[in-house]
Amino acid sequence: MLTFPKAFFRRLTGAGIEESTQLGILTFEAARAMSRLVALHRSINHSSISVIRNTIAQSTGVAYLNYSVSDKDRVLQIACAEMLDELDQVGAIISRLSARCVSAWPREFKHLYAAIKSGSDGGFKQKLGIPAKGLEGKVKKMESYVVCATNLYSEMGVLSEMEASERRLEKWIDYSSPIPAGEGGNKERPPGADVFLKNIGLQRKLVRRLQDESVWSRNRDKILSLMGDAVVAMFLRICLVFGNHVAQLPAVKIDRNGKFKLFGKSTAWTGNMSGPLLSSKTGIEKNIDITKFSGPLWLGRPPIPPSKAESEIELTKWTAKTLSPNPASVGFAGLAIRYADIIVHCEKIFQSPKYCSADEREDLYRMLPESFRNILNEKLRRRRRRRSCTVDEVEKARRVLDWLSPMAHDTLKQLSENSYENHNVDSSTDGKVYRFQTLHNSDHDKTQIVIVNVLLGLCSLFQNQNINEDIRI
Repeated sequence: MLTFPKAFFRRLTGAGIEESTQLGILTFEAARAMSRLVALHRSINHSSISVIRNTIAQSTGVAYLNYSVSDKDRVLQIACAEMLDELDQVGAIISRLSARCVSAWPREFKHLYAAIKSGSDGGFKQKLGIPAKGLEGKVKKMESYVVCATNLYSEMGVLSEMEASERRLEKWIDYSSPIPAGEGGNKERPPGADVFLKNIGLQRKLVRRLQDESVWSRNRDKILSLMGDAVVAMFLRICLVFGNHVAQLPAVKIDRNGKFKLFGKSTAWTGNMSGPLLSSKTGIEKNIDITKFSGPLWLGRPPIPPSKAESEIELTKWTAKTLSPNPASVGFAGLAIRYADIIVHCEKIFQSPKYCSADEREDLYRMLPESFRNILNEKLRRRRRRRSCTVDEVEKARRVLDWLSPMAHDTLKQLSENSYENHNVDSSTDGKVYRFQTLHNSDHDKTQIVIVNVLLGLCSLFQNQNINEDIRI
């Protein structure tokens, strides 16, 4: 017995989802948001916390230059704030796209997301009962949607170029071809025009097929509901993973059924949680004065938190404050990208000094800020007066570049990720770069001194190279 897909009957009969309820051209914006959720999901786990604390935070460059990593919990707080900021941006996209949805969910996503940030269910208690393992299935489904949307975006770009060529072909036929004999005659086409028009027809069929397979023809409410469920589940997972390190997050744990359970700040730590203590072995009530042990029984948190609205504002303000650069940092001065370019340029010269021309050295000198030039010239004058040995400075500069260049590359990588995300449907990348890994949070004075020492080593390298060439001559 032959079976046909549902899309076949929709194209045959014209039935299906009404065009007003389809996602349509908003597919690509929704796919970008999905790809950001997929990338964020890969970072929210306990193994990532172990990598942050034991590997990234222990690196020499981050530990020396970054003013904010003297405490390991501070590093985790910055990572948590970045994830919350990313999730808030995706939530804002869902709130805007769901404004015209028919069903209450996801049309009320904005209110629920604001409610769970303050520790409440927002009237959608069933949305908080998402199984922790169910998030994996939602992420896999979004990954497939992103792949389909990426293919559709690429093929629509090809079709757009072909249609532009088709319009130019029609103008050429109208104005450049010989006039046919008689009114009913066909105008002459250039060689290969028939094959080109046939390929355009095949490309249009391919685009229509990809539209049926992707979320382009899907119900807008269902797609945004999937994305809303994923955002809620990821926020609860962030609270579960980082709850012991960020006091501003609502308390979350996983119950016996494997579902997330939210304990609101305003209701979780009341006196109703007090009760008789039972012996773990016999189950007999112990004769203990419970008033001496007031407070939460499983996690130490303040017993009198602020109201729900204040809790949401408190979490939002905490995220913005945590991510804002310190006035003494490189990021606050707006020089992180410029310093990263200087470091990468120095690294390339150290790797192949023999192939570095005088023009490249001049370009590097022009990249330096005025303060760098003054400090560098002053130190070079002192070194000439002392006539000190310069071999140690070269080795010292090489050792510094071993831990400084990764921070510069991470700074440029984060910049490229942001630009890649703005111009492509699939913005998920492997190996997330956190802000504390870059030069944004680095102490400005320390960074300036380190880069000047690298430049001194570079000058010593060329000085030694010139001396060796003179000796050979």
